[in-house]
Amino acid sequence: MPEYKETDCLVLKKHKYTETSAIIEAFSKDGGKASFLAKGIYRKNVSFESPMESLSINTIEYFYKPEREIHTLTKSKLVFYPENIVKSVKKYETAGKVLRILRKSSYIVHTSSEIFDASYLFLREVNVAEYCSFPYFRFLLKYSKIEGIYSKRMFDGKYSYLFEKLKNNEAVENEDTEKLINYIEKKIKEHME
Repeated sequence: MPEYKETDCLVLKKHKYTETSAIIEAFSKDGGKASFLAKGIYRKNVSFESPMESLSINTIEYFYKPEREIHTLTKSKLVFYPENIVKSVKKYETAGKVLRILRKSSYIVHTSSEIFDASYLFLREVNVAEYCSFPYFRFLLKYSKIEGIYSKRMFDGKYSYLFEKLKNNEAVENEDTEKLINYIEKKIKEHME
């Protein structure tokens, strides 16, 4: 049964569809990954108060039909735009890694709210943080717990001391931190395959 729904979402990608319309790939709080057709988004349109750019958090209203892969977006309102992330190459690269994880993963709908909240928290933290590693590590850890990838054994051995330091915000950005992050990314990637 078709219905109008309202939710918050993180824009993963925006594709120009026609001269005035776009396809928006987003991760919504209520339903996880979804695609939306935003008819007339490039016109001065009162119902689209947000340009729906990548990395932005928006409240959207859309027309939902269960049998459709692309839903029709009817309204959008900007909630948060991480302008400092967009201005910094390092922060933008790190945020891009989170978007790739969200785009490639398949989710159980009941976990989408937790994953959305972890992503939103990550964006807010990275937007104001001096270093990206701490918020990114926390996102990866939270994500791996939500998706059932995390186990204490993951960090036995050579990463255990660094894991504890990062958990307590004691570590600095260095080679070991990057190794630990790469290790968690590898575990997430293995889980996706």
